[in-house]
Amino acid sequence: LSASQVARRYDISRQTAHYFMQKVREAMKSSESHKMNDSV
Repeated sequence: LSASQVARRYDISRQTAHYFMQKVREAMKSSESHKMNDSV
């Protein structure tokens, strides 16, 4: 998704959407070291 798409979907500024997406990507990177081993 692009920041523009997120901004339109949630009616927020593109800058806010970009910041939010950066935070989500950073959280996803750190969660890779804590992968689940069992069935989910």
